[in-house]
Amino acid sequence: MDYIQINITVSSKEESDILVAELSNIGFDGFEEDENMLKAFIAEANFIEDLFENFIKLNSIKYYKSIVKEENWNKNWESGFKPVIVYDSHTKKPLVQIRSHFHNSNSEIPYDLLITPKMSFGTGHHATTYLMIEQLSLLDLKDKSVVDFGTGTGILAIFSEKLGAASI
Repeated sequence: MDYIQINITVSSKEESDILVAELSNIGFDGFEEDENMLKAFIAEANFIEDLFENFIKLNSIKYYKSIVKEENWNKNWESGFKPVIVYDSHTKKPLVQIRSHFHNSNSEIPYDLLITPKMSFGTGHHATTYLMIEQLSLLDLKDKSVVDFGTGTGILAIFSEKLGAASI
């Protein structure tokens, strides 16, 4: 199915957050936020012109509308997936490599985390995942129980197991 893409210039993160909430209320279900641009996506079949035009008038928004043809986004995203290296916060040496099966392992990095990347949380590219891995490396998890809430790829659980956690 094809999607409609709406580009809106924004002046702040707060403005972008408000627009995401309002656009979600009228059926938009995908968003990409850049520094000064919000891209909103809705399946063409779900787009209701009257609702959108009313939203535009109420908020005095200028926008650019385009059609995005159907394609396998995850396959495209995966092809550009680059390994993530997390560094030891004390020694500044590589500690963890997060990679996919199509990347080579690096025997000089102590922890090699092999994942199947999807467009989900937990690839290590997002700062919170990166920082959680960095912080987990500072803990003694041997024989401990660990809960990975809101898991995407399960990378924090995988790393916890490698650090010796007994139950995950």
